[in-house]
Amino acid sequence: MRKIETLPEELLLVMSDGHNGARSCMLELMYYDENAVEKLLFLYDNGIYGELLYKLWKDCCFYDIKLLIETILAFKNGKLSKKKVMDSLSSLYARPFA
Repeated sequence: MRKIETLPEELLLVMSDGHNGARSCMLELMYYDENAVEKLLFLYDNGIYGELLYKLWKDCCFYDIKLLIETILAFKNGKLSKKKVMDSLSSLYARPFA
């Protein structure tokens, strides 16, 4: 895993891992959330980027950016364990956390 500086352009390049869906997710998050970079770096530090980021947004949050923000905050605050998140994302179709 490559270390990322906090420049949004570099964050998009590295975290998307070439996945257009992940890039779309990050752009939408950056548009709606002024603390998006912090949230994305948290996910990256926990191994969630590229296809896994897209699966989190698509399968777990149904493309709802507000639900994605709530999910990231629940994960960050310990209400969702890393094991639960990674178990869901490692399946063929990730399951919502509700």
